[in-house]
Amino acid sequence: MALRGLGLSFFDYATLLTTGRGGRFERGADGRLRYLPSGQEPVLYAGSGRGLPYTARAEVHLEVVPRYQPRFLTAEVIARLRQNAGRGETDFRRDLWPYVAKEVGFVYYRSLLSEAPEAEREQFLDAYCALEWGSPELDALIAGRFPDPATHWDWDRIDHPSLDRRFADRDEYRDWVAERLRWDMEQSEAGPARSAFKATAAIMRDLRDEIRQVVSHQGLRGASYREHVDRWFSGLNNFLASGPPVKRVEELEALVAAGVVRMIGPRMRIATDAATGRFLVSSPDVDEAPLAVGGLIEAHLALTDLRRATDPLLAHLVAAGACRPHRIPDADGPGYETGGIDVTEGSFRLIDADGTPHNGRFSYGPPVESVQWVTAIGARPHVGSRTLLQGDAIARGCLLTGADNLHRRTLAAV
Repeated sequence: MALRGLGLSFFDYATLLTTGRGGRFERGADGRLRYLPSGQEPVLYAGSGRGLPYTARAEVHLEVVPRYQPRFLTAEVIARLRQNAGRGETDFRRDLWPYVAKEVGFVYYRSLLSEAPEAEREQFLDAYCALEWGSPELDALIAGRFPDPATHWDWDRIDHPSLDRRFADRDEYRDWVAERLRWDMEQSEAGPARSAFKATAAIMRDLRDEIRQVVSHQGLRGASYREHVDRWFSGLNNFLASGPPVKRVEELEALVAAGVVRMIGPRMRIATDAATGRFLVSSPDVDEAPLAVGGLIEAHLALTDLRRATDPLLAHLVAAGACRPHRIPDADGPGYETGGIDVTEGSFRLIDADGTPHNGRFSYGPPVESVQWVTAIGARPHVGSRTLLQGDAIARGCLLTGADNLHRRTLAAV
C-alpha cells in the first residue's frame, strides 16, 4: 500500500493501519520505542514531494504560550501592502517575503546567540535590524559572525532537506530518514528555549496572522497567489509549524525500524501499470527501480475546490448561481480562479454568480480557503484567534439580518 503525503493526514492513516489493526508500541529496556506488529497491517510505502514528514511540534511546558510580536512585518507595513488589494499588483516573493524571511532570520540568529555575551548579541541584532533582507551587507554580517555555512538558516535546505543528495537505494534513504527523525525529536524535546530550529519554527505559526492579513481577500496578484502561496509557501509553513506531537514522530521512527513504514524518497512519482493493474512508486533521487503496489492512498488534504464539490448543498448552490468561486485579479494576466467560495470581506456573506452578496448566507473556514488564507488551523487561547473573530463577525451578521427582517415585517404590518 502506497501513501502519498507525509503531513498530518499521513500520521492519521499510519495509526489506523497499524495500531488500528492490532499492533502495539512497547518501550524497551534501552528506552527506545519498538513496534510489535499484529500481522494484520499492510506494508506502507510512504513518500511526498519533500520526502520527509512534517517536523514535530516543540515541547513547550507553559500554560499560556505568548505570541511572537513581529519587528519588521508591522501593522504599518501590512497597511501599506494592503493598499493595492484587489488590483492584482502585490507580489508575495517581491513585496511580502523579505519581511517574513527577515523575521525568521532574526529569531533564528537571536536563538543561536542566546549564550553569547549580551553586548555582543545586541550589537549583532542591532546591525541585523538595520540591514535589508537579502542584501550583500546582511549576508556579510551573518557570515562574519557565523563562519560555518551549515549553521545558517538556509531556506532552500529547509524546504528540501535532501537537496543535492542521491541515495543508492531505499535502504540508504531509510537510514537517512531515521537519522532525521531522531534529530527532529531531540530538537523538539529541547524546545524553543534551547533549540534555535524549534524557536524559529514556532514563530512561523505566529506569523500566519500577519501574512493572512496581507494575502487574503485579493491581497496579492493572482499568479503570485497560485505560484507562491498555493504551490509553495503554504506547504513550507505547514512543514515547519503544523507538525504532529513528538510522540507521533517517535512512533513513526519505530514503524520505520520495524519495516512497516518504508520511505520511497523525495519527489515521489506515481505511475500505473496497465498490464498488472498496479501502481508503480519511485523517487528520482533514489537509485532503485519503481516498486509495484496494489493500492494508493492520497494521504494529504486536497485544495478546496467548489467547482468539483459533491456535497449536495454546495452543488445545489453552484447550479442555482447562488455562489461562485473566488477570483484573484492580476494586473499582468487573466487572474486566478480559485476553488474557494467567494465571500465578502469582514462579514463573510456568500456572493452569488452576479456578484451580489446574500444577506442571510455566510461561510468561513475551509470552504473559503484562498479567500482567507489558512482556514484549517484551530484556535489558540489568549491570542485573539482569527477563526473565533470571524465566527463572531458572522454571528453578529446573523443577528443584524434577523433584526432588520423583523423591523421590515413590523413596518409592513403597520
